[in-house]
Amino acid sequence: MSPNWAPGRLGRLLSAEPPLWLALLIGLAAGLLACGYFAGYGSLLAIIRDPAPAQDQAQAISGAIAFLRDDWRFPLFEVANWVEDRRVNVLFTDSIPIYLLVWKLIGLGPEAATHYYAPSWFILTFAFQGVAAALALRLLGLRGGLTLLAGALVFCSMPLFLFRFGHLALATHGVLLIAIALALLRFPGEARGAVLRLAAWALLMALSLLLHPYLLAMVAGLWALSILSLFALAREDGLPLPPIALALGIGGTIALLLAIMIVSGHLTGGGSAAPGFGRFSANLATFFMPGELSAFFDTETELPQGQHEGFAYMPLAAFLLIAGAAALRLRHPLPGSLARDSILGTGRGIAILTLAAVFLALFATGGRFAWFEHELFAIDFPSPIRALGEVFRSSGRFVWLIAYPAVLIAIAIIALTLPRPAATLTLTAAAVLTMIELIPVRDQMPRPSGDYTTDQRLQTLAERMERFAIHPVKPCGRDRSYADGELQYLTARHDLVLANSFFSARDVVDCADPATRALPGPPRPGTAAFILTPVTPAALEESGLSPEQCRQRPGLIVCLHDWSAEPDLAKAFAPLAMPRLQTPTSLNFTRGADAENWLGQGFSDPEAWGVWSIGPRSTLFLPLTKTAPTAAKVILRARPFLYPSAGTVPVTLTLQARRGPDAPWQTQDRATPVWSENDGERETVLNNALPRATSLRIVIEPARPRSPKDAGVAEDTRLLGLALSAVRLEASKP
Repeated sequence: MSPNWAPGRLGRLLSAEPPLWLALLIGLAAGLLACGYFAGYGSLLAIIRDPAPAQDQAQAISGAIAFLRDDWRFPLFEVANWVEDRRVNVLFTDSIPIYLLVWKLIGLGPEAATHYYAPSWFILTFAFQGVAAALALRLLGLRGGLTLLAGALVFCSMPLFLFRFGHLALATHGVLLIAIALALLRFPGEARGAVLRLAAWALLMALSLLLHPYLLAMVAGLWALSILSLFALAREDGLPLPPIALALGIGGTIALLLAIMIVSGHLTGGGSAAPGFGRFSANLATFFMPGELSAFFDTETELPQGQHEGFAYMPLAAFLLIAGAAALRLRHPLPGSLARDSILGTGRGIAILTLAAVFLALFATGGRFAWFEHELFAIDFPSPIRALGEVFRSSGRFVWLIAYPAVLIAIAIIALTLPRPAATLTLTAAAVLTMIELIPVRDQMPRPSGDYTTDQRLQTLAERMERFAIHPVKPCGRDRSYADGELQYLTARHDLVLANSFFSARDVVDCADPATRALPGPPRPGTAAFILTPVTPAALEESGLSPEQCRQRPGLIVCLHDWSAEPDLAKAFAPLAMPRLQTPTSLNFTRGADAENWLGQGFSDPEAWGVWSIGPRSTLFLPLTKTAPTAAKVILRARPFLYPSAGTVPVTLTLQARRGPDAPWQTQDRATPVWSENDGERETVLNNALPRATSLRIVIEPARPRSPKDAGVAEDTRLLGLALSAVRLEASKP
C-alpha cells in the first residue's frame, strides 16, 4: 500500500509506520474503546451518581477518603483520624498510593473520592492497558498503526485483566506488559541506550511499587531476568557499560525502591496474613477455566478452593494466536527484528526464558501441580522459598507472567512474519472474537454494588452513629463475612471513628487466640457494634449483650446500646430482630433442632437424643419476647452421666432472670436433684418469680463430672455432667 494513499497523511500514519506518539495514542484509543465496550460509560456515570462499592473496592476507596481527609504525615501514607487508637497506612488498604498522591496534591477531597475515585480509575486503567500494549508491541518491532490497534485491543480484552477489576490496584497490568517487553529485549549495545534502559527499569519498578507490592514483585522478577540475560549474552553482545557502572545502576534501583518504601511506610506493614504457602496457588487448568466469563464454553466448572487468585483463562483467540505463531515459526525463521533485538534469537536467551517459565510454574502453583481437582504431584520447597511465598501470599497471580508473554510473543511473530494486511486482519479477527466471547463480562463490569453499602438501613445507621466497632478483630474460618471492607467504607464516607477492628491483607492475626474471636460487650451510646461471624443468642448473652440489643441480617449482626433511643432505626431494623422465645414453648435439644441457639459455654454438640453438659459448669440462656406472658416455670428433662460405680449423682440447677440487658441477674430458684444408678431421665421444675423477665439463665453444675474413659466404660475423654434432652417454658396463670 502506498504511503500516499488517500487521505494521505492519516493513511500513512495508520497503515505504515506511525511515530511513537501516535502509536501511543492508538493504544489509548484501544483502551478507551475496550472500556466503553466492557465497562460501559453509562455504568460508570451511574457509579458516580450512587457510589456503593463492594469488598476490596470498598476498602480501597475507604482508605482514599481517609487519606484525603487527614493531614500530611510521615510515613507519607499513614492516617491518624480514622481508626481508634491506631494509625493506619493506606498502602495496605490497596488504595493505589501514586494515584492517591496525585489527588491530594491537586486538592481533591474526600467527597470527590467518594464519587469519582473508582470510575476514573476504571477509565485510566483501561487507557493505560491500551497504551502499554501498544508500547510493548512497538518495542518488539511492530509498526503498522492498524496492527497496533488490533494488538492493543487483544490485550485490553484479556480475561485475566478484566477479572481483576474487583481489586482496583491489581488491574494495572500495563506495567507488566511493558516489563515483559523490556525483559524480552536485549540491552542496547551502546552506553547511552543502556543507561536509559536501566533508568526505565528503575522508574517502572517505582511505579509498580506505588501501585501494589505484588506488581512490584512481578516487575522486579522480570528486571532480574533482564539483568541475567544481559550478563548471559555478554559473550555475544558485550557489556554496554563497565561492570562498576552496571553495579551502580542496579544498586541505585534497589536504593530508590528502599527509599520509597521508607518514605511511604511499606516496611511498617506487619508481615503477611498468609495462612500458608500455596493456599492461594494456581491450578494447571487455569488457562482453560473461564468461570462465568466465556460465551463459548461451559461455565459450570469452578476453580478449586483458594485458586481463584491464580485465574488466567486464555480466550479461544489467544490459543489460536499461539497455535498460529507456532506454525509460522516451524515454517519460517524468527523475524529479523526479533532475532536481532530480542533474547528469542539466541539459544542462551531461550534457555533463560525456559528456566524462568519453569520457576514461575513452580512458584505460582505452590509446588502442588493440580489439574482441576486432581493433584498430579507435589514438591516440598525449602523454607526460604516458602517464606517468600508467604509474603506474596497470592502466588497464583504469578501465572500472569506465563500467559501475557505467550500472547505477546505470538502477536509479534504473526505481525512480523505475515504481510502487514494479513497480520492486521488476523489480529483484528482475534480482537473481535475475544470481545464476542467475553460478552458475559459486560454484565459484570463495573463490579456489582456492595451488599452492605447498598443497604439503606446501614447507610442511615452511619449517618446517626459516631463509631462503628467491628468484631471479632478479624473474622476467621469459612463462616467469616466479607462485610468488613464495606463497613470501613461507610465509616470513611460518613467521617466516623472505626473501633476495635481494622485489618488489611498485610495484618497478622492469630485465629487461635481467644481475644481475636472476642465478641463485644454492651456497646456504648453512639456506637454501632457489628459482629461478622455467626453468633447464637446464647453467645451474645455470654458476651454481655442481650439479643434484644441486636439485629441480624445475612452475614452481619448489628447491636446498639438502646434501640428505643433511635425509633426510626428501630423501626427500619425491626424485621431483623434476633430470635427470642415465646411463652409457653418447648425446646428440643436433639441434633438439627433450633434449641442449640440457646446453648452457652459448657455443652457438647447436639446428638440424636440431646446434648451433654461438659465440665463443672454449663449455662443455658433463654431470651424472651417482651409481649409474651411471664415464664413462671422452667421444666428441664434430663439425666446425669451414670455408670456402675457412680453411686448417687447430684446436679445443682439454678434459675436466674433479669429485665433488660443492663439489669443484674436475680436468682429465682435452685434445685439439686439426685440420681442413682438405676434412675433414668426425669423432669425438674424451676420457678421464676420475676414478672416481665426478658431473659432467663439456667446454670448447670454437676457435683462430679467424669469422663467415660475414667469410668472405664468408653474411650470418650469429655467430662460429662447432665444429659439434657428438652426444656419446657410454662406461663403464669392470669
